[in-house]
Amino acid sequence: MRNRLNFVGAASLIASLCPQNASGADIYSVELDSETIAIAIEGDISKGDGEIFRREAAKHEQATVLLESDGGSTVDAIEIGEAIRLRGFSTLVLNGSRCVSACGLIWLAGTPRALSQTARVGFHATYTDESGVLLESGLGNALVGRYFTLLNLPVKAIIFATKASPRELTWLDRSNYQATGIDVQFVEDLDQGTVAQTKPEQVTPPPIEVRTVQSRASTESWESISHWKVMVDRTLSDSCFVASQFTDGSGLRVGLDRKTGGRSYLLLANNAWSSLVVGDSHQMTLQFDDKSPWEANAKVVEFNGIKALSITFSDNEFWSEFALSHWLYIETGLRRVATLSLNQSRQALDSLIECQKYYNEQGNGRDPFAR
Repeated sequence: MRNRLNFVGAASLIASLCPQNASGADIYSVELDSETIAIAIEGDISKGDGEIFRREAAKHEQATVLLESDGGSTVDAIEIGEAIRLRGFSTLVLNGSRCVSACGLIWLAGTPRALSQTARVGFHATYTDESGVLLESGLGNALVGRYFTLLNLPVKAIIFATKASPRELTWLDRSNYQATGIDVQFVEDLDQGTVAQTKPEQVTPPPIEVRTVQSRASTESWESISHWKVMVDRTLSDSCFVASQFTDGSGLRVGLDRKTGGRSYLLLANNAWSSLVVGDSHQMTLQFDDKSPWEANAKVVEFNGIKALSITFSDNEFWSEFALSHWLYIETGLRRVATLSLNQSRQALDSLIECQKYYNEQGNGRDPFAR
């Protein structure tokens, strides 16, 4: 495990297509183009979802099943998987999405089963939750073994998919899939322009407020690069930062704080996270692409009138990974908090450095008109 982020003080394609259903997974059809129908499964898989999927699948002779889920009911996942195999549907996990636990069982049923460049599929042993204590389920693992046999998967695939404990995950990727006996079709990420065409317009107030020009007492704009805004915060001794809002409603701000000697910080917020309590702490995992994860104990703070998760760090390697990666995955426990695109983050960081250099020089009494 990587070094901890030093804390001191202070979601994807399918999620954007349909709001989450609190009673179970969202299961619905969408036309990707004139020739391609997709059935999306997003969210926790619950009792009864197998029947819902069968009814949706009956509407189409051919379909691709798009998946994004942290798992749920093993029985219903197997029921969905059997329907997929019977109808000859393909399965696909796209663009930074993840499909783990029971969702991974569904994905295995596809013909073919596909995984895009930045997507993830993970497995662990089935379990029961006994008052917060996760216990491996012998019956559940037996059902999984039978299911793998129906899918014509070898014993080594069963071992691979059930060897991790309930609180851990074994990830399937390009480096290990051949050893598992699980055939995978790896595909390029769907072009973001294409994704945007399938999304309904969303009007969501930015959770971390970024205005183009604010009063000198607050923040001012330096430059806009793609979806990033490079800003200077006057209240932090003219410290620069980058910020962006994402399609799942999340807002991210990463910057420097000259008032604390140049330490770096990360703020993450989403208006949907109403259960956060100011002052509470949450153990978080932050991972750039497939690099080793960072751990942080994030504190809930109030920021611009909303509640945000706040982390500070001092390791410059974190900035390097931010600049050179395509995606940032943020999790708490085994649950995904956010999947954030880092498109053009390198250019945004270069601009932040230029911004900070300029304001540092102003603070040293140099020419205020030179930029």
